[in-house]
Amino acid sequence: MSTTTRSSNFDTSGCSLLEIESTFTRGFAGIQMVGNPSETCREGKDRAKAALEFCGLPFPQKRLLISLTPGDIKKDGSQLDLPIAISLALLLKKQPPAINPKNWLFASEVSITGALKPVKGCIPMAISAITANLEGIVLASENAQEVENIHKFGLIHLPKMTILGFHQLIDVINWLFTGTHQPTKAPSVPQMSNSKTLDFDDMILSSQQKRLALCIASGFHNTILRGSPGSGKSMLAQRMGSILPQMTKKQHIEALQIYSSNMSHLPYQLLKGQPPFRSPHHQSSPAAVLGTPDFPGELSLAHGGILFLDEVTEFRRDLLESLREPLETATIQVSRAKKKVTWHADVLLIVACNNCPCGWLGSEKKLCSCPQNQISHYLRRISGPILDRMDIQFQTRDPADLNKKIIAQLLQHSPNQTKELKDKVVATHEIAQARNREFGVYFNRDIRTHHIGKALRITASTLSKWVDTLFPTSLSPRSIVKCFRVSRTLADLDHCETVQEKHVKEALQFQFDPSRLLGV
Repeated sequence: MSTTTRSSNFDTSGCSLLEIESTFTRGFAGIQMVGNPSETCREGKDRAKAALEFCGLPFPQKRLLISLTPGDIKKDGSQLDLPIAISLALLLKKQPPAINPKNWLFASEVSITGALKPVKGCIPMAISAITANLEGIVLASENAQEVENIHKFGLIHLPKMTILGFHQLIDVINWLFTGTHQPTKAPSVPQMSNSKTLDFDDMILSSQQKRLALCIASGFHNTILRGSPGSGKSMLAQRMGSILPQMTKKQHIEALQIYSSNMSHLPYQLLKGQPPFRSPHHQSSPAAVLGTPDFPGELSLAHGGILFLDEVTEFRRDLLESLREPLETATIQVSRAKKKVTWHADVLLIVACNNCPCGWLGSEKKLCSCPQNQISHYLRRISGPILDRMDIQFQTRDPADLNKKIIAQLLQHSPNQTKELKDKVVATHEIAQARNREFGVYFNRDIRTHHIGKALRITASTLSKWVDTLFPTSLSPRSIVKCFRVSRTLADLDHCETVQEKHVKEALQFQFDPSRLLGV
């Protein structure tokens, strides 16, 4: 006699359906597992055995064989605990089940007392079950709750598939053999996280900083913020996520799959479609930021949202240089000897740094004490190719009377500043999106070079004239194109269908060259 159940093998290269077969064979008593299992899978058979005995299903003194097929795929993950336990339970009870397990996908870790625990990869597994046209999927209650909410948010449609969440293995077994047991359902709406997202309600912004924040969020423009300590670089960047528009449906599903591969519980904000915000420390390794074939890095975890590199000049040079291709392609390919994975990495990159090692170059509060050769060496830590990929280079100001100005502005500060900014961003983004459908892009940042003139709504002669008269010769062709993209966003903020010369000049003001501070 043999039994068969279905599960899914999830890894970063994809999600494949598996069959778990079990049978009695001749030989010494014990459990043998074949089919290229990992050590985690081998431990799963012992957890399943202990859980079944705890549920009142003793094992006979016979040899049991568990086969994981197809056999040429490496099996890994604790999600195989539940299907292994179900396959063994079907074998031990010696009676046909009321529910055909071949039409269902089972995925959960099982404790030795039979409790079902959430696992990674529940979102890709649910999508695989839909693709395979299965009747449903059985998960731990926490994972089932997440899949149900993704369905309610409209990201995936489950017209013919049932999602069941259980707390205990014995409940799954009773449901299989009776067909009438009602599973314990998790709440349909997750609890709101106690952590509050930073926003602009507690920050005093100058008119230029407001304009900058609106431009970055509306056009998704990569930005470098320079300035002395305390001038608001980090404070501005950390609050940008509060005014970003919602992720697209495609980005949202991709971000959920990335997070699902990294953790068993998905953040509530991400389930709602709020863009993620990631800020790795400057001592982070390249593997932590870029990812490995087995785990996504901070770059991929920021997909659809913001990757903020504070004190960017303190990051490793090779790590910064490795960001070139992902910024252009919105993906990162991680290769090892036996495994190659492509992670999504469509991010808004915001970086912050000082103008010199001591930090006070260009400040009105203190004098810089750094020799010019040290300043030059400091500025060269960010290479030209990386700077060329930044749409905006902004110099934050900290005049000597800044504290007095802040106190004066507090009396006129709007407590609804974040909402006002986000409403403007959403309105501007809708204008840009309606136009950019023609070019097949979502943000102004992604307008292709050959569409620039048409996107700006200007003639070829006007475009040529602006290139000749407005742009300095030090700017590269890529920087000129990026400047035009920024000017398109500035025009959208002003609700101007045609980009005007003032918008191009304003975009040029967002191209600060720190060598000006040295008088070079």
